[in-house]
Amino acid sequence: MVTSTAELSNRLALNVNETAMMLGCSRRHVYRMMESDELPFLLMGAHRWVPVGLLSDWLNARTIVGSAPPQGRRSPRALRV
Repeated sequence: MVTSTAELSNRLALNVNETAMMLGCSRRHVYRMMESDELPFLLMGAHRWVPVGLLSDWLNARTIVGSAPPQGRRSPRALRV
């Protein structure tokens, strides 16, 4: 069984549990993002897989770059996905 994020990054695709582990969120949240077409995935039979390359691109597109938050806003504690 794969348990470390280093091992997961060497895979071509991740299942829902592994995706949740990589993102640091719940399985339910991953399913919700898939259902709302926010998170790209492949459907193989009854199984949902997230290709690692697409997950990386998806995260990069949502990464906030900059040293200071806009005036009047708090600094985010975590990236919003």
